[in-house]
Amino acid sequence: MLSLQGKALRGPKLRTGRRYEEAIIMASVFTHLRGIRRLLAICLILLRQVMAYGPARLFFGSAERTRQVGKYLAPDEPRKAPAELARETLQKLGPTYVKFGQFLSIRPDLVPPEFCEAFKTLQDRVPPFPFSQVQRELRQELRRELSEVFSEFDETAMAAASVAQVHRARLRTGEEVAVKVQRPGIRESMVADLFIMLRVAHLIERFVPRLRKNRPVMLVQEFTRWTDRELYFRQEGKNSLHFAYNFRDYPGVRIPKVYREYTTRTILVMEFIRGVNVFQAAERNVDRKSVARLIADSLLKQVFIDGFFHGDPHGGNIMIVDNDTIAYLDFGIVGYLSEDMRSWVFDILYGMSERNVNRVLGSFFELCSVREEDVADLAGYRREMNEILSELPIYEIAGVPFTQMLERFLNTSLGYGIPVPHDFVLVSKALTTFEGTCLSLDPEIRIVDHLRAFVQKYTAAAFTFDELLKQLKAGPYELGKLKRMVLKHGTRAMKFFDNPTVRIAPAGSRGPGGNGDETGVNIAYGFIIAALILFAGLMDNGSDLERWLRTLLPLPSWPILPLAGLGSAGAMLVNLTFRNRRSKKD
Repeated sequence: MLSLQGKALRGPKLRTGRRYEEAIIMASVFTHLRGIRRLLAICLILLRQVMAYGPARLFFGSAERTRQVGKYLAPDEPRKAPAELARETLQKLGPTYVKFGQFLSIRPDLVPPEFCEAFKTLQDRVPPFPFSQVQRELRQELRRELSEVFSEFDETAMAAASVAQVHRARLRTGEEVAVKVQRPGIRESMVADLFIMLRVAHLIERFVPRLRKNRPVMLVQEFTRWTDRELYFRQEGKNSLHFAYNFRDYPGVRIPKVYREYTTRTILVMEFIRGVNVFQAAERNVDRKSVARLIADSLLKQVFIDGFFHGDPHGGNIMIVDNDTIAYLDFGIVGYLSEDMRSWVFDILYGMSERNVNRVLGSFFELCSVREEDVADLAGYRREMNEILSELPIYEIAGVPFTQMLERFLNTSLGYGIPVPHDFVLVSKALTTFEGTCLSLDPEIRIVDHLRAFVQKYTAAAFTFDELLKQLKAGPYELGKLKRMVLKHGTRAMKFFDNPTVRIAPAGSRGPGGNGDETGVNIAYGFIIAALILFAGLMDNGSDLERWLRTLLPLPSWPILPLAGLGSAGAMLVNLTFRNRRSKKD
């Protein structure tokens, strides 16, 4: 994991003693010195940006003096918008801050919309590092010479970014592979930057109360984990294996094979797949409409069926192998959705495609764990949501992407103070990116139509034998939970189920079993009420049966089946109570 407290020396054994303590102190000192040097460089870049575009007159008094001093610090460029200035500043600050800008672009709950749009255009393309450093990294990580592993190795990098670069090679066993090598020193550089960012975040939380609600320390810590997953190539290899398993029986989608024996913390060796990426599709003779449909269907499957999706499905990360086959690349950024989260997101997007405001808001409030009374201006919020969803036909006629309506929905909700979960924001970002990818191939594609077809295809056939078997396997656990609840609230009922004997009192007595027929009726009522309570406990709002019913009927967003089961049980209990009272009076 990335360390924000400085790098400690590591070795095969735990070392102690004065020399080791001195080494630790020296390592900490060098780390802090590196951080101080980096902090000075950051301050100089920020000063140049302020001098070039900011109110430098505040520092030097007159415009003439500003010009005289500023020409040594910054070029003479026109003043830019704040969002563009922030994007350019992050670009100049280096790879860590470019990644941080990309990370903030999927957090509209913290960053204004115009800044999110500007940060989406951040690029981390840099010149490749020398092949001599590639050789040194490979020897150090693989612990053998290149000739022992590869029969061929292209010295020219196929692609280079701030974190790593990719080379084509061939293994000694004959397989053609792509070798991803991490840039030397990038981890140490990012540790120094993250150390500074964390210190600044602590200062903001302490001295800027207005920004304290955005929790900058937690934001930097979350970005640290996000960056660490991207720098740890073994995790990317595991993500690739996960995708390969999910698409093992899915025709038209290939996931490159990972060679785990040659994959390390900073080296990733994967199958080399020949083809063109989406950006180059116009130059080749491919059926672009067929490819766009394949991308749309495969990503909807990732989000709503698997709950494990590619976090950055832009055109450069999707390879077109032929007219009916695509391949996904670069699994450093992925998203996870729980089954409950998938159900809510599914319901929200389908409700938006059908312009059903009640369904959308009901599911969205459940997703965000918000009650209607928590929204300050619920009437105004509903009015704006009605306005947004009513414009869907205009979006379709004008060819406006469906995800633009989703972005309006998110921004409006954030404006009313509704806390949107980060997972839902990541899903919306992935959907926005993949819709742009599909539109670049086929400008006439309509994601709304694919979403509706997806609902009809998977929801109607969702209650399969495998799903039924899964529910039955979970039955003993649910029954155990119900038993614990009954033991807590009704030991007499459990004694009856353990020993279901009935004592029939003599005729004319007024005991609990004064009438054998009435006792039998009470037992029947008890079993039916228990069955209804069990049914309500097993069914939840995201069950397959309830989702299937929602495709057929315009049901509200409440948990219909559990409420129906509990309501029926309550009605029977009331009816049984009145029957017993009338029988006692008689």
